[in-house]
Amino acid sequence: MHLLDANLLIALGDPQHVHHERAQRWFHAEPGRAWATCPLTENAFLRILGSPAYPGRIGDPHLLRDLLRRMCAFPGHQFWPDTLSLCDPKKFPQLPASKYLTDLYLLKLAVEHRGQLASLDQRIHAHSMEGGSKAYYL
Repeated sequence: MHLLDANLLIALGDPQHVHHERAQRWFHAEPGRAWATCPLTENAFLRILGSPAYPGRIGDPHLLRDLLRRMCAFPGHQFWPDTLSLCDPKKFPQLPASKYLTDLYLLKLAVEHRGQLASLDQRIHAHSMEGGSKAYYL
């Protein structure tokens, strides 16, 4: 089971994204691939693609929500609820610089669900948490 980070989810949904073809090839390489979204990644998808500043803006949040719903209707999708707190020192004994907090949070969510975080980002410090390196899928 792969939790798709926001960048990968956006690349899948935006045909003009620089990594769209790569993301599509990966996603469709395994028919029925088990994959997940969570509130954080869904929110980022709607917020970023719906921003007037986004190049080649696809549409407003209502249209994007319909697109995301169609994507989530693909076989193998699961929704993982938001169940972690960065304030919990047992779950997050060390915190990275602020620009890496979201990545660390999503990686921990993948660890908690015995899955992997699928990302296009090569800067995630997966080794900074127990089980992180095993749960990071690039």
